[in-house]
Amino acid sequence: MESKPKNIYLNCLKNLQRIEPIVLWIFLLNLLIRIIFIKYYTAEFTDGIFYLEYHFFQQSTYLPIYPFLIKIFSFLGQEPQVTGRLVSILMASLCIFPIFYLTKTIYNKKSAVYSCLFFTFCPIIFSNSIRVMSDSTHLFFYLVSLYYGIHSFLNYQRKDIFLFLFFSGIAAFTRPEAILFIPLIAILFFIYAHRFSIGRAIRIFTFSGISWYLFIIFIILRLWITKSSGYFGLYKWSLSSITLCRIFDFLIAYLKAIPFASIYPVFLLFVFGIVIVIKQKFQKEKKLKLWLSILFYVLFIHLFSLSIMTFWSMRYLFCTIALIIITAGGGLNQLELILNKRWLITGIVIFCLVCAVISSAFAIYTERDFFGDIRRSAEYIRNNLRMVPVYSDEEIKTKFWSKGKILAYKPDKLEVGQYIVLHSFYTDLEKELKFIKERYNIEFLYQTKSKVLSLPHLLNIAPSVIDYQIPLKFREKETEYISVVVYIKSFKEN
Repeated sequence: MESKPKNIYLNCLKNLQRIEPIVLWIFLLNLLIRIIFIKYYTAEFTDGIFYLEYHFFQQSTYLPIYPFLIKIFSFLGQEPQVTGRLVSILMASLCIFPIFYLTKTIYNKKSAVYSCLFFTFCPIIFSNSIRVMSDSTHLFFYLVSLYYGIHSFLNYQRKDIFLFLFFSGIAAFTRPEAILFIPLIAILFFIYAHRFSIGRAIRIFTFSGISWYLFIIFIILRLWITKSSGYFGLYKWSLSSITLCRIFDFLIAYLKAIPFASIYPVFLLFVFGIVIVIKQKFQKEKKLKLWLSILFYVLFIHLFSLSIMTFWSMRYLFCTIALIIITAGGGLNQLELILNKRWLITGIVIFCLVCAVISSAFAIYTERDFFGDIRRSAEYIRNNLRMVPVYSDEEIKTKFWSKGKILAYKPDKLEVGQYIVLHSFYTDLEKELKFIKERYNIEFLYQTKSKVLSLPHLLNIAPSVIDYQIPLKFREKETEYISVVVYIKSFKEN
């Protein structure tokens, strides 16, 4: 029986009273182990700095929910990057709730516990959720949207439809990938209109779409102010120049990356979960068929859309891995029913968790100093050269960490008395220093190094074409990055 509109909020509050203790314990476990690393894992991409210095209508690429949460949490008085990590940690830990209840809806409670444990120690999710990135915030709203979306398709209740549309709109406000919900909303609308009436469907969906209206208004206003469509412009450009070769290269890369990112034994449970659902007829056949349909739809859309955008990074598998983990929990539970050997299932769970913990620790250790050389050179500038202009080949991170006057480095406009900071990640450092030394006498004021091991490249998971790897410009499997601060003393005598 359908709920009345005035009872929607009351029912949401009642649901909070039915939270099971096991979920709270796993949530607290997630929160605790992530907080331990809040100051240890110092890797920061340029994205993180944009989020910390976000201006709602001036920033053309990034969406506002995550930076808005950072601004709310800034009242704690922590250093900005710690505040950003705290938001990521909290949102990743909150993902336990939708994962548990989504898995419980599709499979059962035991499957839900397995999925939550796999999620807790999943390397790619864990390492990305303890730095200043919007991934875990988007994942939370993404999973909540899926939970209410599945309930909407199963029950067609107004409160479920309202919450599905509301949270999917919030997810779109966090990362643009959430536009994949739009076809699901359209399908749900036509099904609801067919079952009841088109007038009733229009009223409910119009009433429920407030977050999507705000999202559309925001995008239009920002397009008008910045004259840029952000990420959506990248999709438009890529579609106009797409080739079959590029799609194939990306699909191969993602098909190799998915089992690696989800941990291979967990991925095997995921495959078993799909096979067993297809072959056997369970009591909840409708739920399982619906889940498989949505799962394959999401997998296809994510792989295809990221291929045409021509950006490749393991972090773009965030949402996909969460769905694989949910299915793997169901696969393990079905394996337990078939084998009926509790000791074996316990061993499989422990083995999966041990593999995940080792992989997570290795990922954090090898990536924690990513851009560390740029940060340390910027801190040197802040402590020693803050009152003078410094010319840099990377203005964004250097300016943020140094808090000084950072200008763009231009080799053809060098002058005596200039302070220059160069980074091997962005510049051919050896060639650039040779060019400067041929003309000027220079003094090395500071030099630092950072070393990052790229597992995807070490295991040959990344796409073969280096141009695709825009976020991570690794050219070797083990890469050492160098930053130098130099002072131009005088012209060289001929």
